[in-house]
Amino acid sequence: MNALPRRLAALGAPAVLLVSLTACGGGPGGDAPEDASVEEFCTAYAKSVNLANGEDIKNWAEDMADVGTPEDLSDEQRKGFEVLVDTAADVDEDADLSDLEDEEVSGDDKDAVESLTTYVTGNCSDQISEALGVEAPDLPDPAAPDLSDLPEVPTPS
Repeated sequence: MNALPRRLAALGAPAVLLVSLTACGGGPGGDAPEDASVEEFCTAYAKSVNLANGEDIKNWAEDMADVGTPEDLSDEQRKGFEVLVDTAADVDEDADLSDLEDEEVSGDDKDAVESLTTYVTGNCSDQISEALGVEAPDLPDPAAPDLSDLPEVPTPS
């Protein structure tokens, strides 16, 4: 087992901590629609940064299951969504976040949630930053690296 990476925690610590619990499968995440807009998905996901207790977590899971995922999620990312939502739906309403802090996740579930986190990082930073009350960082486009710092290569004459 590996501890959850800290970069996951930065994207909604309460929600990400939920994946440390064993998901039972067959829950509301698997029944969620697959036609949400990216905006709808990210707005619902961003609410995870303000979860305070088990009741909040369960309500967040219900909202996420109602909204669903965008069509452009890969199968692995969709699985991460299902693990996260199903686990959140199973949290005890009386739980608090400290009950989840030291838990771990492993295997296919960990890979799936990390894949979802990659999607969230690339698509939801504005909504998460707004939920946190901070300005979204200007992230470089990974498909278009900044080559401005490279030295000029002399051309042969």
